[in-house]
Amino acid sequence: MGETIKCPFYISHNQKQRNVTILCENIENNMGFEVKNMLWFNSLEERKDWMELFCEDRYKECPYYKTVYKKYKERKHGNCK
Repeated sequence: MGETIKCPFYISHNQKQRNVTILCENIENNMGFEVKNMLWFNSLEERKDWMELFCEDRYKECPYYKTVYKKYKERKHGNCK
């Protein structure tokens, strides 16, 4: 990881070996629960690879970006098809 985070829905990541995570914006808002959208990885290397691929480069191809983006698109244009 050395590039800048480009994904607008990225919040943070954890550097600890036992808690290898990325925190992204919630997929749904106002569900009545205080929840967070967190991705857990088996290793720092896996998380590094994910961040380089999606957070720093091709974020529009990330499944979490697509889902959160859809939330805003539906809110802007209504939930009509």
